[in-house]
Amino acid sequence: MHGLGKVSQFWLSTLLLAGCLTPKPESTLVQDAVSMPTPLNKTYGLTLDAVDNLPAIVEALKSLPKKPWVRIVFDYPRPPGDYAAAVAAIAPYAEIVGQPSDSTYSGKMTVDQYRARFAAYVAGLPQIAIWETCNECNGDWAGKATSAQADAATDVVKGAGKKALFTPYWNTDTCADKNGPYVAWIRDHISDKVKTQSDYVMPSVYGYDCDGPEPSYAELDAMVATLADMFPHAAIGIGEFGKQGDAAILQHYLAYSNANPRYIFAGLYWYGAQDLVPKSAPLWTVFRSLMQ
Repeated sequence: MHGLGKVSQFWLSTLLLAGCLTPKPESTLVQDAVSMPTPLNKTYGLTLDAVDNLPAIVEALKSLPKKPWVRIVFDYPRPPGDYAAAVAAIAPYAEIVGQPSDSTYSGKMTVDQYRARFAAYVAGLPQIAIWETCNECNGDWAGKATSAQADAATDVVKGAGKKALFTPYWNTDTCADKNGPYVAWIRDHISDKVKTQSDYVMPSVYGYDCDGPEPSYAELDAMVATLADMFPHAAIGIGEFGKQGDAAILQHYLAYSNANPRYIFAGLYWYGAQDLVPKSAPLWTVFRSLMQ
């Protein structure tokens, strides 16, 4: 969860929904979609910050045309047993990404506590193959120990033979917090271990929280190229994104692609529980239609 908060924005209208599938030429969000190459391994995903409505979640997932990635936020300090039933129900219909610590929780834990939490979750939920080792580590709201926490979680995840996802928080020079631009922070604070052992790198991208509009496709291209250089063995994608009820932002990212052979997208849309469940929700239809 990004530092300025994911505030509910229920302004989706029927006209916007219709326009989402056939964007108007003057749109500033949807650009160059026709000319973008189609990658070999494009995946689609969403985030669930709650699993209370489990039957509707399962029905929505099983009705999608492709098996998505589903990142489940495991609320601190709840133990893994609280999520066992949900994980078992979702696992047949999704590639689950486990998130034992959202950035809003990281500062509440010491490095040892963070390591212990990951160890408990990785052992307690063995169905999950991908674990997010650090969420928005470069954000100044995430605490001062995120670099060491990323190292500790990477040790746990890789030691268990699982895959590690690293999630920085995208920003620009003009909207960076006190920790500064994300590229420089990663370069100076993230260890070679995390850079070389991460299997996936997928930044949170919230343009409306930064300078204004969502980053252009050219800006996303530059981000992918930069991260591919910094993390030489990782697949690169989009992590968190979205604005609740905003179909145009959803389409902007789902229409984006990249020629880099290590680009896989994923796009772990933050408002999955709110906008993509149940499957009668308007944005579920948009999401399904845009899965290619």
